[in-house]
Amino acid sequence: MSTPAFPFSLSRVTSEFGRRWLSLNGGFWNNHEGMDFGVGLGTPVPLAADGKLSASGRSHPLWGNWLEYDHGPFKTRYHGVTPASVPSAPRSAPKGAIIAHTSQPGASTGPHLHFELVVGGRKVNPRNLTKYRGTYKHVTGSAAGAAASRVVVDGLWGKQTITAVQKVLARTLAVKVDGAWGSQSIKALQKSLGVAQDGRFGPQTIRAWQKRLRVTVDGKWGKQSVTALQKRINAANRIYA
Repeated sequence: MSTPAFPFSLSRVTSEFGRRWLSLNGGFWNNHEGMDFGVGLGTPVPLAADGKLSASGRSHPLWGNWLEYDHGPFKTRYHGVTPASVPSAPRSAPKGAIIAHTSQPGASTGPHLHFELVVGGRKVNPRNLTKYRGTYKHVTGSAAGAAASRVVVDGLWGKQTITAVQKVLARTLAVKVDGAWGSQSIKALQKSLGVAQDGRFGPQTIRAWQKRLRVTVDGKWGKQSVTALQKRINAANRIYA
């Protein structure tokens, strides 16, 4: 069991849990049942802890499009995601996995993520998130139906490493596992990284991947980056930290 994490830095909080005054429609008092993070449109949303998708909805007049994940003793809800995020949300995902991208909730003055914490069927202050420990364990390996094989750590970007990357991506996205690094695989990677999905393995995508691998960020896919990736696959069956 690991400590859950907030989707964004607490320095980005624009509205806290509790009673507040809203200026919409002439102004009124409202019981705010979550925490708002001020982030731009299309910002990738990471999962707070290992979890499975338990509910979702679209076009709510107040919440917009939303997702709910079950972590065992608690659930987290993510309101204000793009319409496309609802059908494409992974059914099971590890902590930190990108589950959606931000949009603008229905009744709001600007784009943000409305984040809720639910314990025992009751919404509680999300500030208490790190007091809980999730008991749900995201399944990897053969039990997930798409195990990444151990790879030789040689720094070479070839079929064995590409196949392992495709197997990891195929857990939650539609990817053909064939060892060929084509536009379908690249778009899946781009989606998981939260960058533009143009199917081109260029500097923007490489830099985003290098940041997640915690290696030198130079936009060039070379031996250092591939070696870090191969070690990550072997150590955790994942393609970035």
